[in-house]
Amino acid sequence: MAQATTSATYLAQAYHAIFAPTPMTTEEFHDRQMKCVVEAGIVTVNELNVFHGKIPAHKYCILVPRIFPASEFKAVMGKVEYGEKKGDSYLDPQHHSDIIKVPDGPFLAVGIEDGRGRLNTPPSESYKKILAEKRQPYPTLVGIYHILTYSVIFDSHNMDLVGSRYRSVYVPDLRLRDGVPKLDAHFYDGADPKWGAPSCEEWIVP
Repeated sequence: MAQATTSATYLAQAYHAIFAPTPMTTEEFHDRQMKCVVEAGIVTVNELNVFHGKIPAHKYCILVPRIFPASEFKAVMGKVEYGEKKGDSYLDPQHHSDIIKVPDGPFLAVGIEDGRGRLNTPPSESYKKILAEKRQPYPTLVGIYHILTYSVIFDSHNMDLVGSRYRSVYVPDLRLRDGVPKLDAHFYDGADPKWGAPSCEEWIVP
């Protein structure tokens, strides 16, 4: 399997191919996210001011403007669109937990790799390798923010969210089921060419 890449070039190529025939700058990448979270009612335009001048140049980031609890997963997933379908969640929030530490307030997931570099890798192995590379695995929260803006990732693959757990042993995931974006969880720890674990270089609190 190819080694996971963290380069901005990789992300640029991946998202240019999906969204436009012309290059998408990091500024355009982040502006799209800001538009989506405001339209989804997650935050106001003014609440995004916390990121002003704080987003690293030439790095692709996922903006996390509000830490919402697991009890809101279903509502936020309902804002995710894939074609004409709306997202949904199958998780009981009381059984969800994170196994990594994430900031308590707004933050940036900097230098993202959306899981393409870890396709066909068991979730447990991806988790170990991500930590060994001094990177941060996506918890469920970051994964939801990612697909809220870029649900077209499902044209490529599904996401293993190895930074979180469901009922202690299941790995939450974001997948397409009958064309609908779903937040679910699985116990299977095998390798699959349509599944990969996303990660980022670090969290930055603005």
